[in-house]
Amino acid sequence: MERLSFPYGGYANWQKFSQLRCQPYGILSQWLQSQDSLTERLKALDLGFEVEVLGEQAMMLCDNEKTSTSDEVYWVREVLLHLDNQPWIFARTVIPQSLLAISNIDFKQLGNRPLGEVLFNTTPFEQGPLTFAEHACDTPVFQAFAKDNVWSGALWGRRRPFHHQQKTLTVAETFLPAACAYLQSL
Repeated sequence: MERLSFPYGGYANWQKFSQLRCQPYGILSQWLQSQDSLTERLKALDLGFEVEVLGEQAMMLCDNEKTSTSDEVYWVREVLLHLDNQPWIFARTVIPQSLLAISNIDFKQLGNRPLGEVLFNTTPFEQGPLTFAEHACDTPVFQAFAKDNVWSGALWGRRRPFHHQQKTLTVAETFLPAACAYLQSL
């Protein structure tokens, strides 16, 4: 699979589910809208869960992705979540520098540990509402992770804010062809 280069994400039109011009259906729709940890759902499938870090670094963001008006620089982490040695989920986490300074979590040292374990199990973060996006064939995420697959549909993603002490980080998770095909087969 030919890949572009880090960073891949950040170019989606996130909306409420009811505002999407077309909506995913069936099990994929249920997984997208689920309020629980995607990491835990994937691990429960018992197909050999692994995290591949694609890249992480401090960077400036476009206005539609910023979570704070006072932060200029954000820590961005992009990973692939693998099951059965296949990339299933592309995840992009955006953390304002001001949150890095006050958090007791060293986000920069997660390595191959899934962020979902941290956010859902060990921290005082409050979940915000999910938003959703369709990644069409001309988007960087699709070009990087789906164009070489026999995949006729768009890729669907969800994004959720996590709040701590009036600071917000966001986690966006895009379901890649292997995940979509598996969920459609159920």
